Amino acid sequence: MIQFNFTCRDGTGRGAAITGPLKDAGINLEYTHFWVEENFFFSKWRTGRGILVVHDYDGENAKWVLERLQKSDKGLGIKNLQTFYQVRISIPDKPGTLYEEIEKLAKYGIYLRSFRGPEGNAGQGAIFFLLFEGRFENYIKAKELLAEHIVGESPFVPGFIS
Repeated sequence: MIQFNFTCRDGTGRGAAITGPLKDAGINLEYTHFWVEENFFFSKWRTGRGILVVHDYDGENAKWVLERLQKSDKGLGIKNLQTFYQVRISIPDKPGTLYEEIEKLAKYGIYLRSFRGPEGNAGQGAIFFLLFEGRFENYIKAKELLAEHIVGESPFVPGFIS
């Protein structure tokens, strides 16, 4: 899964102005979270934050749409657009297994922004969420290295980077 984080101006219709072009591009959002950062009454100075999660196959188009919205502005004020990549793995629930898997990534210089777990289990395996930052090619390599452990992505669990 690919996760996009950004800031934008707060205001009526901002969510629709951002998600509408994604819909028009045929992009299915697997998870969204929009919220206001400051706690004072509505004003043009409040900052909104957003998280959008899409499947890999929609990632390139979603990034293109968000970058286009960022450049055209349209009163949205999209800034700080960041891209993260998520993988959910199930590994044996025994000492050292997580180390062995993330050590593979380290040997290839793949940066893990965060990882958490176990969060549930799949049979005898513990489920961990890994969040990558950096080049898409590194994400693809990480998926290759972890292929035997990757389990279906949950559309309801973002990478919790805000």
